[in-house]
Amino acid sequence: MAQSFVWDINLLFFVVSMLVINLTPGPDVAYIVQQSLTKGLKAGITAIAGIALGLFCHLLFAAFGVSGLFVKLDMPFIIFKILGVAYLFYLAYKAYQQTGAFSIDVDGAQNKNILINGFLINLLNPKVVLFFLSVLPQFVNSQVSRKSQVIFLGLIFIVMGSCVNLIFSYIASRFRFHDFGKLYLKWKLNIFSSLIFIALAIHLAFLC
Repeated sequence: MAQSFVWDINLLFFVVSMLVINLTPGPDVAYIVQQSLTKGLKAGITAIAGIALGLFCHLLFAAFGVSGLFVKLDMPFIIFKILGVAYLFYLAYKAYQQTGAFSIDVDGAQNKNILINGFLINLLNPKVVLFFLSVLPQFVNSQVSRKSQVIFLGLIFIVMGSCVNLIFSYIASRFRFHDFGKLYLKWKLNIFSSLIFIALAIHLAFLC
């Protein structure tokens, strides 16, 4: 009974903590908002799916000990970090490069690219690796299987994050219909998105 009570308290604290973390903008939120503003809610949802898939891969890596081994090896982790930074700079370039009016429909090829980009944003983010290795274990009950708890808590985090991201996407997609069809406004948005990705890349390079 006492163990169940402690677990309930830990789970409640975990949910509150994860909500705060999910409300903190990062590369994933920046990408979702950019896609939702420029291409609409469908594109935003596709980005969310890719981001959730990347998180799920990290969850499996953490649960089965792959992430822990990876972090202990300095050189592979540094290379992984460099790839993550380079990919954010690539997204900055792609955001700056976009021209033309805002899209109304997103075709299959665009959906695939959005999904892949969302997936890689989280897959190549070393902060996600560190999160699953350092934050999730703090909420694990030593009396229960660690692997099953990490997977359970990780799934809660992914679902909560996807719900929060969906709210961001919906709000951004609604703003899209208020005078954002003008070319010069889209150009300004692309510049702003590009600067955000550059800032995130620099932050990842020097503060992670």
